[in-house]
Amino acid sequence: MNTRINPAWIQAISEILEEVFAHGRKADKAMEQLFSANRKYGRNDRAFIAESAYEIIRYWRLWHYLLEREPGFRKKELWEVFGVYWLSAGNGLPDWSEFKDLQKKDFRSRMREAEQKPEIRYSVGDELQQRALAQLDTERWTRELAAMNEPADLILRCNILKNSVAELQKNLAAEGIQTRQTPFTPYALICERRWNVFSSPLFRAGCFEVQDAGSQKIAEFCAVKPGMTVIDACAGAGGKSLFLAAEMQNKGRILSMDTEAWKLEELKKRAARAGIDTIQTEQIRGLAGIKNKEDRADVLLLDVPCSGSGVLKRNPDAKYRITNSFVDELKLLQGYILKEYARMVKPGGALVYATCSLLPEENQEQTQAFLLENKNFEPVSEQTVYPSEQGFDGFYMSRMIRKV
Repeated sequence: MNTRINPAWIQAISEILEEVFAHGRKADKAMEQLFSANRKYGRNDRAFIAESAYEIIRYWRLWHYLLEREPGFRKKELWEVFGVYWLSAGNGLPDWSEFKDLQKKDFRSRMREAEQKPEIRYSVGDELQQRALAQLDTERWTRELAAMNEPADLILRCNILKNSVAELQKNLAAEGIQTRQTPFTPYALICERRWNVFSSPLFRAGCFEVQDAGSQKIAEFCAVKPGMTVIDACAGAGGKSLFLAAEMQNKGRILSMDTEAWKLEELKKRAARAGIDTIQTEQIRGLAGIKNKEDRADVLLLDVPCSGSGVLKRNPDAKYRITNSFVDELKLLQGYILKEYARMVKPGGALVYATCSLLPEENQEQTQAFLLENKNFEPVSEQTVYPSEQGFDGFYMSRMIRKV
């Protein structure tokens, strides 16, 4: 890079880092807030700020290691953290007072040391590192960390109710957006560059949604058909519900459930834009709403809350929130959801359990424990999407059939 640094950019990056590391805010939300409050930033400003902030967050522990400090939020040190990041990319620093101590340092030997310590090189917390290595071999986990420390691609899902993949590609190209397909899943288009998709007339017309290919694979894995009754019981804002509705040709019934009402309201807007009228929503307020749907679903999708250890590429700030207590609480919740929600599957129906985690304790171990306690279900297939192999977010999915 030969970009000249603008002090206002570094100040903006510092504000994002403060939101993330001092106040626990998610990085994308912190950036959204900053850009909404500063309309003066142009496209180049936003691109520099976002790219730099994400890289600093992605390697937060490494930058502090190079500075010979413990990782942590200290406002007075943020300019130095930016400085070591900037130097590591092969850039020179301007002769500013904030960088005066960095000008004298040589970080090469310290970087060589970091290369031998994956938890430092790829900036993960000790608890996550130890937990992962207790379940995955070192080579596998290190490969996944390396893959997840690469910036995420912008991936679209073609809404086949509105257009074909080929038509969408052609129309996007007319807007100056080049995309490529992937054999991994049929409706995914990988954008050659990042752009403001929400300003596109094609987006407003419901021709596509933003959705990682790994996430699309889960909906594909459900193997739904037109006319089915499908329950998406951890729907969130409904990305998978929308995919399922398109696969069902907008025929049948999809019940999208979640504990957060605002997410379901967002889903309603997305469904209207996509031309989908088969999705109904229901907020979960306890087990009563689950029990009165016993034996209803041809397919039940449980994309349960999880550690997010497979989507660190897209959410690098999440690395620092994955602690032992956090995962232990999630495992209890996952087991509870599997046990109680499975009653909604009708005989002959399918239960699909999914996470965006790479940890077997949230994946295979959960389904194995469920199957031991529920002999009326039998496993059919399972799949793990590894970032190092496919290049997308990491997911686990298991399909089980209810026999009686």
